[in-house]
Amino acid sequence: MHKIFLPIYRFFKAHKPLMFMVLTALSAVLVLFALKMKYEENLLNLFPIEDQESRLAFENLKVKDKLIIQVVPTGEALDTQTLADYMDEYVEGALLRDTSYHLIETVLYRLEDDMVVNALGFALGHVPSFVDTSCYAAIDEATRPAAIAKQMARNREILDEDETGEMYQMVATDPLGLLPIVGKALVGDGAAPAGLSFADGHLFSRDSTIAVAFISANFNSMDSGTGEKLITELEKEAAVFTQNHPDARILFHGTVAYGTSHSRTIKKDLLSTVSVSLLIIIIILLVSFRSGKILWQNILPVAFGAVFALALMYFTKGGMSLMALGVSAIILGIALSYCMHVTIHFNYVQSPSAVLKDESTPVTLGCVTTVGAFLGLMFTESDLLHDFGLFASFALIGSTLFALIFLPHMLKPGKREVNKKVFGFINRMSEYPFDSKPWILVAVVLFVAVGIFFSPRVQFDPDMRHLNYLTKEVIESQTLYQDKNFAGNYELYYASLGQTPDDAVLSARRLCGKLDSLKAEGKLYDYSGTVSKAYCTVAEQEERIAAWEAYWTPEKVNRTMADIRTAAAAYGLKGDFFSPFRAVLEESYQSESIYDADVIPHNLLDNYIEKTPDGKYMAFTSVQLNFDTQDVVTRAVTKLPHTIVLDPMWYCQDIVNMVHNDFNVALLISSLFVLLILLVSFRNLWIALIAFMPMALSWYVVEGMMALLGIQFNLINIVISTFIFGVGVDYSIFVMEGLLGEVRHGDKSLLAYHKTAIFFSALVLIIVVVSLMFAKHPAISSIGTSTLIGMVTTIAITYTLEPWLFRQLLKRPYFRRSFKAKDAEKE
Repeated sequence: MHKIFLPIYRFFKAHKPLMFMVLTALSAVLVLFALKMKYEENLLNLFPIEDQESRLAFENLKVKDKLIIQVVPTGEALDTQTLADYMDEYVEGALLRDTSYHLIETVLYRLEDDMVVNALGFALGHVPSFVDTSCYAAIDEATRPAAIAKQMARNREILDEDETGEMYQMVATDPLGLLPIVGKALVGDGAAPAGLSFADGHLFSRDSTIAVAFISANFNSMDSGTGEKLITELEKEAAVFTQNHPDARILFHGTVAYGTSHSRTIKKDLLSTVSVSLLIIIIILLVSFRSGKILWQNILPVAFGAVFALALMYFTKGGMSLMALGVSAIILGIALSYCMHVTIHFNYVQSPSAVLKDESTPVTLGCVTTVGAFLGLMFTESDLLHDFGLFASFALIGSTLFALIFLPHMLKPGKREVNKKVFGFINRMSEYPFDSKPWILVAVVLFVAVGIFFSPRVQFDPDMRHLNYLTKEVIESQTLYQDKNFAGNYELYYASLGQTPDDAVLSARRLCGKLDSLKAEGKLYDYSGTVSKAYCTVAEQEERIAAWEAYWTPEKVNRTMADIRTAAAAYGLKGDFFSPFRAVLEESYQSESIYDADVIPHNLLDNYIEKTPDGKYMAFTSVQLNFDTQDVVTRAVTKLPHTIVLDPMWYCQDIVNMVHNDFNVALLISSLFVLLILLVSFRNLWIALIAFMPMALSWYVVEGMMALLGIQFNLINIVISTFIFGVGVDYSIFVMEGLLGEVRHGDKSLLAYHKTAIFFSALVLIIVVVSLMFAKHPAISSIGTSTLIGMVTTIAITYTLEPWLFRQLLKRPYFRRSFKAKDAEKE
């Protein structure tokens, strides 16, 4: 490769102003397009869902994605009116803050005064539709003369106590007290969402000690970037509220809060761990080289590579996942190692030309093979993995090109400014014959053998819930809500789908039948079947209307009205006062869809039935169960047609397993690509296999050690395993180039230079990796553990088995002659 990069170096050396003009112009263009990049935090893109019904679990559904707000007393219990007033104040403040963001679609925390009136008015206009055949026994009882006389006494009391006259119409329309039956059927026990209660027109916990509100956002709950904006504003309003009312505080949880907690922790962990590790790395480099030049000489190419990658990502996709960008930041450590090979080698030879002659081939080869490993991720079906693979590949290409084209012109020969004690220690480490110590070789072989033996036992955790991290405030809110309303049980929503609201309700009734069986088996505690019980389909309404008309014959109407007039006279009421009731009985009724009637506000109705983005309908059923039994219940329930669970993480299990299988295929393709590149580069099968060995063996050792330590692979740390491959093949190539240089030219200095660069590269990467192990977020900390195992394994094999096998190869005269022949060809 030096035949390509040396002429470029000489040309730019003779035209320095042109070189800086090209670099400046190129950097400006890259920065311009990099700044146009759009980032998204929608985790939905991580999961390639093809089934349309299952995909609904990931859509923005109000019943699933609601943010639950709770006003909680800090000391003594507060009365419901005070809690209601506090909730009014907080919600009004939150809505006022949201006027410039428009992130809140609706808030359900109270019933408007006219809702019950409108609902009862609708019921009066459709009385037969809500009278089940089982109700006629009660109606028979209510129409007996004795019962009518008793109810008329109550009517007289109601009218006497009514100071506004509002009750006159109600009594005139319902002299028999039938409205409670109708009202209960429409709004009664099912008016409040499952587990809650109403008081003072507001929503409360079951014991009325906590005021509750539900916020429905107008964005997908998996968009954690937008979600964080909403949570931030709610937190600000909560701080103001607590300051004004120290006797209460605001807690909230829900899908949006979970996503924000998860996202914030990742960002905080990456910032803290990378900052600390970067500070340590800077100190080590300054102490070792006693010059600040080493910092910018290594950081500048990496920065260029990052901008180069962002610009190409803009041209390629226009945007990328912010999570992929965060994870890819770790990959920049590999790019840093390429730069360190160039700068450290220059520190020894003090000649840019000599550096390019010695380093251009291994650096380019390392870049190509590592890029090949990362591009293997393009064979998966996850957009996030595509973003990760592309960004990492582009970043490595950009950093490598900068290091081999522009960086040599920034290296000025001069006095070596290094810490002799540090480099003395490094040189002793580099010169130590690890490959000739039998006990070290045996130890490494045993270590590898144990890893290979236990590698089949490693487990893969497909449950994405285990990668979540919730703050203590969110956990407290969630636990309090479950304890107050569901006796500490886990609440899960299932959805029954249909082309119409009626179809969805009928599907929900089939679901309730299954839930009855599961409840009898003790697999769930309870469920809320409000929709299936209270909602009346159009077909059922027509049947009930027919039954109503058959029941209220003209004879029955006349007899009942006569009994009413007789009873009314005894209490000073005129018979014609109840003519509205006769109109109710003699009215000709028509069926009408309850969902389309707009009688119940949609922020309440959406807790039971909701229209999907594709025009279908979903009827919801809330189930209370033990968290450990949810998979058993869900697998049984989702076998029903047109029934899904509104838990994206449950569907992620099968999807993550699919990505896992895709990843295995990607690793195989990447491995074959790397082996092919090594074979073409070294033009010797045995040397290619030896150079490939650390990469191949380290994967099995990582699997085996994780199995022994009880650490499971997950979607995040298995992806970062490509990082191990990149490091493994890079170190192996540099060591092999040093060994070949020793054989061809009898010069051991090249191997020493490479080992020195590998030492600093490995040190830098290990510091970063170890810092990740201290992260709070389980996904980040798991990256550190698996990667550290892989790096230690890679370095151990590269420093022992690779040179040992190479020297064993040299004992064969045929291979010694082949090296000399190739060396002669090059000359």
